[in-house]
Amino acid sequence: MSSTSQTKLLARRDFAAFFTTQLLGAFNDNLFKNALIIWISSTQASAFGMGPELMITLSTGVFILPFFLFSATAGQLADRYEKTPILRVARAPRSSSWRWRRWRSCRAIWRCCWRRCS
Repeated sequence: MSSTSQTKLLARRDFAAFFTTQLLGAFNDNLFKNALIIWISSTQASAFGMGPELMITLSTGVFILPFFLFSATAGQLADRYEKTPILRVARAPRSSSWRWRRWRSCRAIWRCCWRRCS
């Protein structure tokens, strides 16, 4: 059995898309989570009659929940089937959701700017 370094995977072209997707996905998740936590702690905690500390804990749990629920199933699928089609199927809803959120954000910014100019 030959030992190979995991860092050699970074140089392989077929893994570049996977690593890029993982990197951008983690960045997007953390950015969104932190923005939501700041928004919850500054404005929404009092609206629900809870302290900001409890709301931040609950929102963190909501973000972790999908990973907890679907990790075992994803591991079984990855062991049983070819990984490339599974990645494509799993990433399609995420990328379409990202596109929809980007479109909505751009539309909201456009409306805000349009009202100021009018």
